[in-house]
Amino acid sequence: MLRKISLFVILLVCLIQACAPDEIDPVVAEAPSLVGRITETGPALTVPNAEVTSIFLNNFPVSDISLIELVENKTESGKYFLYAEGNDLSPDVEDGQKLAMRFTTESRGNEIHLFLAKSLGESCSGVNCSLCAFKDGGGCTCKKAIDLLKPAGCNHTITKPDEE
Repeated sequence: MLRKISLFVILLVCLIQACAPDEIDPVVAEAPSLVGRITETGPALTVPNAEVTSIFLNNFPVSDISLIELVENKTESGKYFLYAEGNDLSPDVEDGQKLAMRFTTESRGNEIHLFLAKSLGESCSGVNCSLCAFKDGGGCTCKKAIDLLKPAGCNHTITKPDEE
């Protein structure tokens, strides 16, 4: 009887080891990160600004984040963006120009989650423009020209998540 149990345990261990993957990747990138909640007055951040700031600093050419907020998508009810503004460090921009940035989020009940590995990132960088904004439906618009005698606009950049 003991011999049968020992043989069974050995077979079970071999089966488990044969079915196990060679490497187990961390699931942190895919894990949801709660960034906000939907309240009676609208979306509200639930994480410290420093934590959210690092997400933008690591994904965009920006410094000195001056504004972080959750904003509702005006074209799709119930959808939200994690939005920030900071000093634009893109090549060929004048000092003091702001970079507008945002990530798509997912709503689950009254919670707002950022799945960084699946989130679409966007930015608006000014050309003779000190303040760009996202247009409803896509793209960017210049809200404040630097030199009113020259054409002003914004470059819209989209960063798509890695497709596997």
